[in-house]
Amino acid sequence: MFSKIILLSWLGRVGTVYWSILTNDETTSAAAVSQVPAGLERRSDFEQRSATRVAFAGGRRTASAGRMSGDVRRAYVIGLGANLGDRRATLGSAVRALVARATVLGVSDLYESRAVGPEQPDYLNAAVLLESSLTPRQLLGELLSIERGHGRERRERWGPRTLDLDLLHSPALVVSEPDLTLPHPELTARAFALAPLVDVAPEELDPRSGARYLDILRAIANPGVHRVETSATWWGPGSQAVAGHRPGRAE
Repeated sequence: MFSKIILLSWLGRVGTVYWSILTNDETTSAAAVSQVPAGLERRSDFEQRSATRVAFAGGRRTASAGRMSGDVRRAYVIGLGANLGDRRATLGSAVRALVARATVLGVSDLYESRAVGPEQPDYLNAAVLLESSLTPRQLLGELLSIERGHGRERRERWGPRTLDLDLLHSPALVVSEPDLTLPHPELTARAFALAPLVDVAPEELDPRSGARYLDILRAIANPGVHRVETSATWWGPGSQAVAGHRPGRAE
């Protein structure tokens, strides 16, 4: 009889956590977050809730980019780059476009890097951490729309561009489809993408290898990227309007 009581109590607790995940109930969800394993305490409330959902689902998730439920809000890291025109102004405009489409949680510092491919101007790079109910494929569509709105033309591979927006990472999510891969297939080899990502998500792991992106970045021998401006100065007054905005880390 006593063992049955314990079993019912345990089932009740699991049911409460599951219901809070489905309904996003803040009161019950807070209790669920308190049970997140050690090591996640330093993350934001959103990142803890996201980690709880993933842990409940059984760890790393491999999903179809277009079939995920639209009522689940996920974190995404978007990489930004520009090497034509007023690069700084373009990246600022792109962040504002993302603010209009999602909940922006963090904007990285601004970095400069040599271009990959044919001879062309250097890039300015940044990253944005955001939360959205869009599926990866829906979000990719929004990123392509923002690129077109900033004059992006796809004429040659690795050619110069007014704006480049890449879907880099979503916590514990792996997508492998012909035209969409998560994490970004070149992420772990590109310091110009890793450095801004680490600013906004310093403890995130590559879901394929389990390695921290910060450690992967540190292992790159010649990163060829340098910080040129902090988030507080390049993103400026606009950052004050972003709920939950966390400035990038200055050197």
